[in-house]
Amino acid sequence: EFREELKRELPSRKFEIEYEKSWMTYEGRPVYDDFNSTIHVTNIKPKLHVGLPLLVGWDSSGLTPAAVLGQIQGETLFILREIICPGMGPTRFVPHVVNEITLHYPQITDIEKQTISFFDPAGFKKNEITEETYLSVMMKNGFKQIRPGSMTWKKRVESVVEYLTGMAKGQPKFQVYEIDCPTLTAGLKGGFRYPDRVTDVEPDKAMPVKDIHSHPNDGLQ
Repeated sequence: EFREELKRELPSRKFEIEYEKSWMTYEGRPVYDDFNSTIHVTNIKPKLHVGLPLLVGWDSSGLTPAAVLGQIQGETLFILREIICPGMGPTRFVPHVVNEITLHYPQITDIEKQTISFFDPAGFKKNEITEETYLSVMMKNGFKQIRPGSMTWKKRVESVVEYLTGMAKGQPKFQVYEIDCPTLTAGLKGGFRYPDRVTDVEPDKAMPVKDIHSHPNDGLQ
């Protein structure tokens, strides 16, 4: 019983190493072994609770920006919608996110007061042509409550695993609405993964494949 309780509460990779003495490699593996479609995916559209902030996780890297919208209700983090726009820079993408929020969540009438954004510190970097940063464009469009995410890969992954492991009062601590988050959900199911071959890299320093699945998952972190 003690062992089974540990297995439920600990991240699966940590349990395998510490209690099964199984030193799994990362090659080809999903980033989140603890993701369980049965309990972590919902096809019932979660309701936005007025009075609670809408959380916006941004991924501003490369030419495929992504934003992930969520809300913590009780002890559960609900992921409501993904927004992915290949080829858009901040000057077009950020207003697009505002439009999506206004369209799908009319309860959000004040972006500044009703949203909290989390973004990669790389967003401080200025565009070589416009000299604008992602941060300045976000603030210009009303996103004033902005918090930088962790710089280290380990902490970013652990932040998600913390929600995927264990339960809170008999309920999952994480649920994603698959219908409005198809790419993010596909990534969680295994599309967001480590390379099939990881050579000359220490196991705990392996990084996942950069593709369409990685952008919303970076926003989730």
